[in-house]
Amino acid sequence: MAIKYNRYLVTPIFANETRNIGSVQTFPRTDSMPEELSIETNCRLVFQNVRRHFIWASDKVVYGQPDHWQDFTKRVRAGITTRADCEDFALTCLDFLRETVPPDKLKICFCITETGGGHAVAAIDDDPAGKTWVLDNRERDIADWRSLRYRWVSFMKLSERGVWRKFD
Repeated sequence: MAIKYNRYLVTPIFANETRNIGSVQTFPRTDSMPEELSIETNCRLVFQNVRRHFIWASDKVVYGQPDHWQDFTKRVRAGITTRADCEDFALTCLDFLRETVPPDKLKICFCITETGGGHAVAAIDDDPAGKTWVLDNRERDIADWRSLRYRWVSFMKLSERGVWRKFD
């Protein structure tokens, strides 16, 4: 499945003009640019954009409580760097991706890291590629879920909000 350009990541503008909107660089539309991006490319663009505006900090430090889930999508669009934790990063990535990817392909996953800590990531099913792309604040790039050394515990699809399922 190919998807259309995410309007916040690649914005058509006048010919031969390049400019920055917030901290997102836009490029002129040319005949050589594809009409649609693959899910993998769209995931990578969202990941890079969100990661540029993210500094890890615990909920205890930022909100004064042990757990607080809050996306920072508006701050990314404004070019503002935000202190947040893994689930906030995952929610923000999913918020951008839901503009171009069907909600039944998007999920937030809970896993256990190699050190035994709990962790949340965004995951996107890419059926044509036979992969599930993971957008993980601990990584430098997106990755197929099978390549990560996590113990996968549960997930919630955006199309089934509030319904957490265990991995088989």
